[in-house]
Amino acid sequence: SRGLGDVYKRQALDRHGEALESYKTALELDPGQLQAYTGRASILLAIGSLEEALADCDEAIQQGAGNVAAFYNRGRVYQALGRNEEALTDYTVAVGIDPQNAAIYYSRGQVNENLGYIEDALADYYKAISLNPEKAPPYAARGQIYRQLSRLDEALADYDSLVLLAPEDAVALYHRGQTYEDLGSVEEALADYDRAIGADPTYAAAFHSRGQAQATLGEFEAAFADYDQAIRLDPEFRTAYFNRGELNEAHGRLEEALSDYGQAIRLQPEASDAYYRRAHTNYILGHYDDALSDFEQVLSLLPDHAGAFYHRGRTYEALDK
Repeated sequence: SRGLGDVYKRQALDRHGEALESYKTALELDPGQLQAYTGRASILLAIGSLEEALADCDEAIQQGAGNVAAFYNRGRVYQALGRNEEALTDYTVAVGIDPQNAAIYYSRGQVNENLGYIEDALADYYKAISLNPEKAPPYAARGQIYRQLSRLDEALADYDSLVLLAPEDAVALYHRGQTYEDLGSVEEALADYDRAIGADPTYAAAFHSRGQAQATLGEFEAAFADYDQAIRLDPEFRTAYFNRGELNEAHGRLEEALSDYGQAIRLQPEASDAYYRRAHTNYILGHYDDALSDFEQVLSLLPDHAGAFYHRGRTYEALDK
């Protein structure tokens, strides 16, 4: 299937090249053809030629200020460049020209979200959904915001709509599973993670989250298996190492826990949690010097960590015996 995907990519690139040549010829024959500028800008945006796309949008706007496609495409280019305020301005002009265009509201919602204008983003996603309720992306975007705001029932409703529209979408199923887990509905979360993995057996995050759900339900060997698979799929998956380390520690597999915490530290050396857990594990194993070193590291990262001070004291005490 990956080989077929490469074929499709090559075919798309060929089509993009042919389209660019056609637009170039059209503009050579008729330099005032605004649609050719906006069409070429869309292709240039798709292939990542952002400055050239921007130049075409600018030219289209200069020639025809009421061209909604030019403002929309320029907004998309600004968004891709991270120039969110300029993108917001162009999307607002575009939606003023065509107030029934759901895609513009969705794009403006993304930019509002990037800028931290969360209520404005929600309003734009709501409008996009009301104009075109069969499009999945606005449900996903709004659901994510609702989940971040702990408005979990509203998030779940959006993910339900998303899954109805795309029942085999692994990402949609995964995020609904996460929302179920936030709500304490672990069995429902587990079912969604199962479906996500069925839809995409290479989805490391789904294996990891299913492992967490399995551990919550007391299915520890299944949890170990899922953490193992998450790490096989993504050897740089820091959280999977840390959570497997905690599970190993809880089940007395202390050397394995040390190894997992070590990997978590390697991948994120500025985070204190793995040092703290490794220090505890070293203490249990009687590796007091190593435990002391890790507690010191925790305190260098979090100078007010009361637990690290307490356990460092116990470790000094153990060293004196």
